[in-house]
Amino acid sequence: MKELLWASPEFAAELEAELSAKRVAVLDRRDHLFLVENAPAALVWCEARGRRAEVLNFQSITDAQNALKKHGRLWCDTSVSHFRRSELIAQGLRVLSPRLRKAFEPVPAGPLGAYALTDEHELWMTPELVPAVPPLSWNFEESKAAPSRAYLKLWELFTRQGFRPQAGETCLELGSAPGGWTWVLAGLGCKVIAVDKGEMDAKLTANPRVKWLRKDAFARDLPEAVGGSVDWLFSDLICYPKDLLALVTDWRAKGLARHFVCTVKFQGETDTASLDQLLRIPGSYALHLQHNKHEVTWVCLQTNVETATLKIP
Repeated sequence: MKELLWASPEFAAELEAELSAKRVAVLDRRDHLFLVENAPAALVWCEARGRRAEVLNFQSITDAQNALKKHGRLWCDTSVSHFRRSELIAQGLRVLSPRLRKAFEPVPAGPLGAYALTDEHELWMTPELVPAVPPLSWNFEESKAAPSRAYLKLWELFTRQGFRPQAGETCLELGSAPGGWTWVLAGLGCKVIAVDKGEMDAKLTANPRVKWLRKDAFARDLPEAVGGSVDWLFSDLICYPKDLLALVTDWRAKGLARHFVCTVKFQGETDTASLDQLLRIPGSYALHLQHNKHEVTWVCLQTNVETATLKIP
């Protein structure tokens, strides 16, 4: 099956390398938009994808509009060239424009199609975006209460993937200061153990659901200081991927955490070797969020426990 894949414009080269490594047939590429065939379900650097893709040739604006209407009723414009011509096509269609989202709102079921002009008389289109959201449109109505903008990564992850910790669960957050992720987790009603030698936001440390351990995340005695196993281990640590891999491996081997959500930060070239080792852990996957920089978010969800609220690709 032919598909359209969208990468973040800054990281199109990473998606191209991933597709090459997985021997995916790339039929064509225009900027950060890829036309592929038989791509695997799990792709780290793919921001959005559309099924049953086709290349349509047209002579006039009306021709393009009529061709798209035959394939679907609701569209979004993702053109990479001939933008004025693309706007004229959109005027004759029912078009969904990107908007600011609310955290944790349900993702629409669709159907939603997308088209992109690639030349004056050529467009690529898909009648089935997955998810049914305009690509690269995970912008939120932001909060002034959060102590840092890091919270947007969790908002995006939980909204896109449809899971989040439940009230009363215990979350360990490594590298927590000043508290962006802790703010999200505590707001969900979780018990949060925040670990960082840096200063935490005072309002968070005063929250009865938050316990701050002023320690190094790699300290040998951290599990003892935490006081037992936790439901979730979160990490937005600035560290090398191989060090994160060692940390996660240790916590998993000791059975100290059930679920993991960790930012894998790349310094210099993308460390695909460490990322591949993380992805070999059962129940895990990774994705590049719109609010990630040169990093990806790795998720590992334990499946032999009650996971009714968890969405596992």
